[in-house]
Amino acid sequence: MQQNNKTMPGLDDLTKQGNQLLKIQDTSSAKPSFDQWIKDVSTWLQEVAPNSGLFPEWIAVNMFESQFGGKHIDYMMGEVIWSSFRTKVKQRLEWLSKIPEKIQSPSRKEGSHNNELILPDKVTLSWLFRHVPCKFWWGLMGLFVAVFILGIKVGQTTFIREIMGYPISGGGINGQSRLSAQEQYAKLSESGKQLILEAFETQTVDLKKFSAAKSFKLPELRSQAVILASEYGWVTIKDSSITLTEKGHKEVSNFIGLVYARWK
Repeated sequence: MQQNNKTMPGLDDLTKQGNQLLKIQDTSSAKPSFDQWIKDVSTWLQEVAPNSGLFPEWIAVNMFESQFGGKHIDYMMGEVIWSSFRTKVKQRLEWLSKIPEKIQSPSRKEGSHNNELILPDKVTLSWLFRHVPCKFWWGLMGLFVAVFILGIKVGQTTFIREIMGYPISGGGINGQSRLSAQEQYAKLSESGKQLILEAFETQTVDLKKFSAAKSFKLPELRSQAVILASEYGWVTIKDSSITLTEKGHKEVSNFIGLVYARWK
């Protein structure tokens, strides 16, 4: 079959279809539109060059697995996914632009007669492993590694760790890792927990009066007060009283609703 090197029937429409993907803004339609484009080009390739080997090559240009579809997408990760999506579309568009010369190449013509590829009813991973060139698998592995490393880097950011409630490295007493406020609260004894909750409600607590009212031993309360002051920075100590700090009010208020009802 003689084909023009510059244009082929149906190629322009498929190229336009791919360009439209670059304009998509709706996350819910990105993946379905991308999959439909892959399917349309695959059908077209099997019609115009059934034994050229271009169909499996097209399938393996890149294997974009969309993360779209959830109702809520973190802004930073959403931008990364959009960038990856558009990059993959552009790579496939570049591959499509070279279709005429690929079909006209002598090696393609010779291969179509001497090494005809019989397509299965359903393309499986085992079939792709046997027929797709190794360079595409290496590229795919490189993509997976890059995404994995990116996930690690993003997961180590302070913003993400605070959202997930994980410990935040740095900034602690004497250079030690700083625990989240909720984790710090959990490490206190029962007397320490009730002491900081009382301080949160009244601002200032007299340890002697609190000891008598709650039946806690005064030495134990003083020990917990030292922890709250020197390690957590939630209170200051003066004589036998503690006073809630601004830092203590801010951090304790983040989780007070989870524990206040039990204390009361």
